[in-house]
Amino acid sequence: MASTDLLNTTLAEMYAQGGNLTLTTATQKPFFRELIAKKKVNKESIGGTQFERPFGYGSPAKGGVVSGNGMNTIPLVRNSITKKYTVESVRHFIPVTIPNLDLRRNEGKQGVVKLIKQYPMATATQYQEDVEFWLLTGAYHNTTVSVIDSPGFDNFPTLNGSVTLSSGSRGWFQGLTPASQTGTVQSVGIDNTINHVSQYGLITSFAADGMSTLRAAYNAAAQYGNGSVPDVGFADAITYQNMLTNIVDNVRIVNGSNDLTAKSNAYQLLFQGAKVYDCSVNLDPTNAAFTGSTAFSTSSITGGIVYFINSDFIEVPYLEEMEKAPEFRDMIADQDVVVAKMVCDWAPIVLKLNAMARVDGGRVP
Repeated sequence: MASTDLLNTTLAEMYAQGGNLTLTTATQKPFFRELIAKKKVNKESIGGTQFERPFGYGSPAKGGVVSGNGMNTIPLVRNSITKKYTVESVRHFIPVTIPNLDLRRNEGKQGVVKLIKQYPMATATQYQEDVEFWLLTGAYHNTTVSVIDSPGFDNFPTLNGSVTLSSGSRGWFQGLTPASQTGTVQSVGIDNTINHVSQYGLITSFAADGMSTLRAAYNAAAQYGNGSVPDVGFADAITYQNMLTNIVDNVRIVNGSNDLTAKSNAYQLLFQGAKVYDCSVNLDPTNAAFTGSTAFSTSSITGGIVYFINSDFIEVPYLEEMEKAPEFRDMIADQDVVVAKMVCDWAPIVLKLNAMARVDGGRVP
């Protein structure tokens, strides 16, 4: 019979050797894999529960060209920019239970490792599915965090700009032209004059203008990257297949990831400078979360959505000690189980919205 002590010791050893379950399973998801690789997932040392980042546009100083006889005064006046991004950290609490019957039926460390893969690791993997579904679609997946636990996600950032969070901020990328976008993103009002907007393109039909619209939106986002270009893309299944059908010289298909720790079977297109992933499971343009957007339709041949993100301008700060292994304790209440909890207190932040893009309508042939 495997003991609770052996279970906790083995799990702690696995954390010490290979990293925690939350980040390890996160590498299976392209959104987090790219950010982890660039060391954009880091613990935040702040007071309170909000992440704040400066929002800047233009030059930090007011100046002019000094010319003439060299006796001109130099203006030393700073621009007063008081806007800042504010994102509330969201605490997700996920219980993990292992029946005592399974503990009794598994002997030694080998049996415990099997249980860890069957329960904590499977739960962590499913949690990442829930998170990615929310990030890309803006709706609940209802597997580890249920609808009745809505505070777990309803203030968590999403790429879907059709969604308004409980904080009043909208998702990052609206299905509208920059001049038509409204509301706030990360507590800063959408404003085309200060470039606090995302780039946008609308495909009328893929055969007519699909690739040209994708290139135009991508290039528009790249113009604001200060030398950095969008490097990751997410497409719904039908849009992705239309991109495959219309392959041109700057697009090629790659199976899986170059990251040997990723354990991913995801297919990618290399489009311009971005790896575009087929997100057929977690990016659903027929979901009601896209209502009011051209991406939304109940028909299988209309709508469609592609996101282009620049991972240089995204951070994932966290507050909770994600590195600590969860500790199982025996609990006899209404179930004969041992219980542990996985806790994540975190939220992603976009630092340069205009360096990202969204394209709708790619499901139209």
